[in-house]
Amino acid sequence: MYGASVADMRAAAQQLTIEADQLDASQNRLTTDLGAMRWLGAVAVRFSDVWATAHKPRMAVTADFLRVNADILRRQADEQQGASDGAGTGATYLASGTIVPCVDAGLGSLEPSRHVMAIPMPRDGREVVIEALHGTADGRRTESDEIEIRKLENGRYVVVLPGVTDLSSAGGELRAGFVDGFTSPGPVGLNAGIGAIHGVDRAIDGWYDNNDPVSVRKMKYAIEVARNPDFVNPYSERVMQQMRAAGIPQGAEVMLVGHSYGAYTAMDLAGNPKFNSIDGVGEGYSVRVTHVVAAGADTDWMLGDVPPATHALILNNKHDAVVNAENLIHSDADPQHPGHVDIRFNNNPSAGLKGSGHHPDNYTSWLSKADRPELKSWLADVGEKYTSPGVAYSVRVPDEATP
Repeated sequence: MYGASVADMRAAAQQLTIEADQLDASQNRLTTDLGAMRWLGAVAVRFSDVWATAHKPRMAVTADFLRVNADILRRQADEQQGASDGAGTGATYLASGTIVPCVDAGLGSLEPSRHVMAIPMPRDGREVVIEALHGTADGRRTESDEIEIRKLENGRYVVVLPGVTDLSSAGGELRAGFVDGFTSPGPVGLNAGIGAIHGVDRAIDGWYDNNDPVSVRKMKYAIEVARNPDFVNPYSERVMQQMRAAGIPQGAEVMLVGHSYGAYTAMDLAGNPKFNSIDGVGEGYSVRVTHVVAAGADTDWMLGDVPPATHALILNNKHDAVVNAENLIHSDADPQHPGHVDIRFNNNPSAGLKGSGHHPDNYTSWLSKADRPELKSWLADVGEKYTSPGVAYSVRVPDEATP
């Protein structure tokens, strides 16, 4: 016999769903009982805190994980049935870690997630960071108006922040501006300068006029964040709102991983004392940002705002055209604290650069084999907290003007 028993697979999926529902029911019942219980004192406070920040989230993640795998089993059963009937699509079976559509993400008050993914057990901190950076590439696990929230079984969270959606949207205007500039009469050197000015000006105008897609992950916002330290980042504001709506509890331990504009946003959130309560401060809704990864963005000038207890890793490719352009705006800064690591690496162009050296693949390929002592120590610290399986959800981050 080849393949699998469709009946057995569907029965197993049904049982997983029942177990998930029972976990949810137990969690809700215990939460209600604790709220109604007359129990005062330090022990009661500690018990309630541990329940709210550790045990309850773990039960929720486990229930989600069971439902994800139930859905995987059902889909595999459908494919197996189709293959047996001669109507198969030729698609391979879904494995743990494969993106599957989700009808109900079960994330607080958020709308249903478009994608959900079971996170297999990572081997170490390096694999955790590489996998998160892998998710910052558009179209792999998130759409152009989404971020990713990863709920881990150990009660912690990883929030993955991709970059802009429209980096190349004004490419035509950029090229046209260069051409128009070169048609001006004058010496070649002067024409080149005029062409550069025309090209950049027209590209920026294109970015500011671009409202498609309707997402805060826009180039016009990224430009303002890069050049104006006082600009209120709408991407940061939307991420905070969606993290809260997703049910990430107050005071939860979180790692932020961002690429390009997402890196600016990750550093902005880590350096916000109202949102990052790692030092026990916070104001309103806040979480404990234990680690932040910023790749493909000149963000070292933001390190001074990141508290020592939040360990920051800044990664930049020396051949990243975007980073080199940004580097002209701000003065370089050294890491401010022992937990902060700032690395500019040489990703050999002869080995092939993707997306002008800016694509996340340039960073994950280097990180997979990097052997620097300070980096290994930093990644080992990540491994102690975030080496855990879980469930990943896509979460929308629409523009403020979008309902």
